[in-house]
Amino acid sequence: MIDSLLNIKIKTLFALIAILSVSIIALIAHNTLELHKDVLSRNVLCQETLSATTSQNNLNTYEQKIDKHFNRIYNLLVIMVLSFFFIIYIVRQKVLLPTEYLLEVIQTFIKGGRLQQTKRFYHDEIGQMSSEFFKLKDTLDDDLKRIRELAEKDSLTGIYNRRTFFKEAQHSIAHTQRVNTPCSLMILDIDYFKNINDTYGHIMGDKILSHVVENVKSCLDQSDIFARYGGEEFIVLMPNRDIQTAYHLAQTINQKVAQTPYLGSNALLCIKVTLSIGLTVCHKGNEIEDMIKIADNALYQAKNSGRDKVVVI
Repeated sequence: MIDSLLNIKIKTLFALIAILSVSIIALIAHNTLELHKDVLSRNVLCQETLSATTSQNNLNTYEQKIDKHFNRIYNLLVIMVLSFFFIIYIVRQKVLLPTEYLLEVIQTFIKGGRLQQTKRFYHDEIGQMSSEFFKLKDTLDDDLKRIRELAEKDSLTGIYNRRTFFKEAQHSIAHTQRVNTPCSLMILDIDYFKNINDTYGHIMGDKILSHVVENVKSCLDQSDIFARYGGEEFIVLMPNRDIQTAYHLAQTINQKVAQTPYLGSNALLCIKVTLSIGLTVCHKGNEIEDMIKIADNALYQAKNSGRDKVVVI
């Protein structure tokens, strides 16, 4: 409906321009014809044999008419030129600039970009179209943000999922190897998690997972890449941490989780949780898959040697 109204408005505007132009041209043509007649009459009068006084008076009268016609033609031309530029200005302000801006917004939106500020144009059809588009765009931006979060993050814990971890980790490892800085990786597994699910149920198991994630996150930096690797396993890539610093961090996480049991809402439930952690450092030429394989072997050793500990390979 807005498109139809906009088309009608544009067609009406150009129709008015055409009518105005034709009217002014007709007036100019009329005055030009009158001017031509007066010039002919003056020339004829000059050739007639009349008294000097009569001829001079009539000539003066025709000269005044000719000047008057010239002034009318000049004024009409000025009005026509001014009207033309005024209409161009109105069309530019009311139609061209808003539509160009909307086109820019649409192209930015298609490319996945976001505008920091949006403009609203007037209260006419363009303004309505702008407002409706920006409402739709804001809704789509929010939906797109939620979709990206669902695609990139684990729905239960809110940290990265496995797919996003691999994407971020590959970029991070490539950067650390390019600038020759250390990078470490740890895999964390909740000890006896199956027993927790069997004893307290899967809903409580989900709460334990979220509880562990919050404790681990409190120990990490923003540069660390933390993700749910699968089930009760988690993985952390630590750019700019050598093996000693990473080991100290792993020990801190292990102790914090062990010393912070999950407390139920009724204050009677207290579930102690421990972690087994496998840790490794990135060597030159290592890919993320190589590091995971080594850290997984370290985790296996931690579990087989009593759990609730950190093993480095």
